[in-house]
Amino acid sequence: MSQHIYNTELLKNELLILINQQTDPFLLSNLAGLLSVSAVTSFELSIKDVFIAFAAKKSKSFENFTTNHFGRINGRIRLGELSNEHIAAFGEKYKNRFNSELDKKEFNAQRQKGVSIKNAYNNLIVCRHKFVHGGSATLTLLEVIDSFVYGQEVIQCLSNCMRR
Repeated sequence: MSQHIYNTELLKNELLILINQQTDPFLLSNLAGLLSVSAVTSFELSIKDVFIAFAAKKSKSFENFTTNHFGRINGRIRLGELSNEHIAAFGEKYKNRFNSELDKKEFNAQRQKGVSIKNAYNNLIVCRHKFVHGGSATLTLLEVIDSFVYGQEVIQCLSNCMRR
């Protein structure tokens, strides 16, 4: 897994201590927003790492092109964009692989935990977007943490599918 993905269990435990000490909803909402920014940034960096590592195995010039291309990803990582724009640019084979693996993980998560990985991932991105552009966080602090944990499954699917 990418170096940009944190030890979420440790982070969650530390934040639970902080949450239990706070009663100010404004502060908690701002913390959720700030954490969503950090979480989505780690997703962006991880996505870039996956694509650049894939390209590096092909050729140095492809690696350079991919590095430059994904230097401008800037939050365009919702599932539709990830699959239909970014992965599809490498070929339908990779897009189909990604969607198939993600659908399997989605089915298992819904059956076992009652959670949608896809919704958690996209909701975290929406939360970050609203917070950064002057609104308030759309998720609670605990929802941000849980969405980050579930969203990492999307990054893992990407990493698994971008192999020759």
